[in-house]
Amino acid sequence: MLGTTPRIRTQKVLQLLTERNACFYREGTNSDLKEFLEGFDAAPHKTDGVMVVDHQKILDALAPLDTA
Repeated sequence: MLGTTPRIRTQKVLQLLTERNACFYREGTNSDLKEFLEGFDAAPHKTDGVMVVDHQKILDALAPLDTA
């Protein structure tokens, strides 16, 4: 779902999550994503002036949702 790059732009993460489950993620915001990811020590951060999320950290945060 997320490709193989080490970091993913937060906007792209929101887009991919919406594609995955539009009913649940459609209304998601950057703030919602940040709040969710902070619980997994995966908060978005700036790289070259762009907000990104570490690829592996987002996979780890989403893993429990994949098994639910």
